[in-house]
Amino acid sequence: MINKTLGFFLLLWLYSLAGAEIIIVTNTNDSGPGSLRQAILDANATHEEPDSIVFQIPLNDANYVAASGVWIIRPETELPTITGIGTFIEGRSQSDFIGTDTNPDGPEIVLDGSKSYSTNACGLRVSTEGARIWVLNIRSFALANIWLDNEYSDHCNVAGCYIGTDETGSNAPPDSANGDAGVFIQGGDYNHIGQPDDSFGPNVISGNNWSDVLISSTSYHNVIAGNIIGLGADLEARLGTSSIGVSIQQWADSNGVYDNIIGANWYGIKLWLNASYNEIAGNMIGTDGTWRDGWANNNGGIWIQNSQYNFIFDNVIGNNGYFGVKIEDTQSVGNRLIHNHISENNGPGIINTTGLINAPVVTQVTDFSVSGTAPPNALIEIFSDPEDEGRTFLGEIMADASGHFAWNGEVIGPYITATATDASNNTSAFSLPYDFTGVPDSHGSSLPHAFELRQNYPNPFNGSTKIRFSLPKRTYMTLRIYDLQGREIITLAEDTFPEGVYVTIWSSDGVPSGMYLCRLEAGEYVATRKFILQK
Repeated sequence: MINKTLGFFLLLWLYSLAGAEIIIVTNTNDSGPGSLRQAILDANATHEEPDSIVFQIPLNDANYVAASGVWIIRPETELPTITGIGTFIEGRSQSDFIGTDTNPDGPEIVLDGSKSYSTNACGLRVSTEGARIWVLNIRSFALANIWLDNEYSDHCNVAGCYIGTDETGSNAPPDSANGDAGVFIQGGDYNHIGQPDDSFGPNVISGNNWSDVLISSTSYHNVIAGNIIGLGADLEARLGTSSIGVSIQQWADSNGVYDNIIGANWYGIKLWLNASYNEIAGNMIGTDGTWRDGWANNNGGIWIQNSQYNFIFDNVIGNNGYFGVKIEDTQSVGNRLIHNHISENNGPGIINTTGLINAPVVTQVTDFSVSGTAPPNALIEIFSDPEDEGRTFLGEIMADASGHFAWNGEVIGPYITATATDASNNTSAFSLPYDFTGVPDSHGSSLPHAFELRQNYPNPFNGSTKIRFSLPKRTYMTLRIYDLQGREIITLAEDTFPEGVYVTIWSSDGVPSGMYLCRLEAGEYVATRKFILQK
């Protein structure tokens, strides 16, 4: 205890030598001397160097909660906007002052907006460059818990905070109230939401009503890295709501979302309304590398809508309620997916409705090669998967000018899929899967011996269902869905396919509940299965 206390006062002395003013918060009062409100007002006044706000609140303060080891500040109205350049709010200073870690589960200082919720208050609003907000629990504010508000909010850092949770990071706030956003960046550039070094734990940003992290309005070069988003600090609690984990929108360009764990929201990440040139890399979205359950986003992993030239690479995306990645609208051009691991989603791994690029067709697989057809001169990525997505990246090859590709390397099954990316960086959906278990090998296994349309799974189903069919020879075939009156609902496949076992998905968006017929026609072979859709 003595060493930690001495370290705290040494920190104050070093700041004073540097010319920065140390402003000490000594109580949890809403206003007046020693309050956080007064500290922000003092930091906003003119000083030669950036000011630091530190906490030195005694154990006998009226709002110290001994059971959880936290001091709760409840503003009755919105706190002053932080305008002092480089203002540093350092939550770790409280445990340094006390000499012990009173809340081993998270921050000691809690900023709680429940008293000001009806006034549409924000937690900490920043309108200056270089501000740092470290190791606070900020929750229950109506607009945003942290708002980097306008073009002056540049080069700020938020680290080690619990935003939208309680002080443990693994439960909703006691009043279960949160506002529109956890962290809202509106017009600011070069901000970093994440750890500046290894001495910090991750931000936990979860349970916020609209978006846990929202980047909007021509915000550029912001980095969201190393955070837990939508889940609890224990990685077990599902704290997301009907919200978006990370929303990048309205001409927010060249931002990066790296190495986050994102789950339990409606969508993991959404890029929309002309969000362009953003990078999404190294994230675990809905699952981890072991394909664990419990992290799933309720609808989709990454949704790209009306947005251009985004780069999605090296992510693990799985177990989500519908799709892994969805790219839609003809304006969504140049969105590139490379080296991702996508599997175990309840619907398609990749949906691409732009009409800009067709999926490749895998026509032949051996123990050491994959070949097929694709858009001419496209980059082809080869995957293996338990079903019809792309869990394991095997390799890549360029299609030639006529659209043929032949990749050589060790092939693992049970199913082989591929994607195509053209010269304009448009990436396709996955190909239909090729059943590698049916390829002749040294053990004498063989291709399917008969045509077959298997029963869909699941059945009954809600949203999407998987349909498996077998072709014993190269055949022109159609696979269509009809209602009981014989009206065609959708054509799922219509082409000449090589022999093999295939899996496709019917996504029943816009189709009412009821019984439907799936009909496979392949040469003289005709088969029908009944499907039950329950919404």
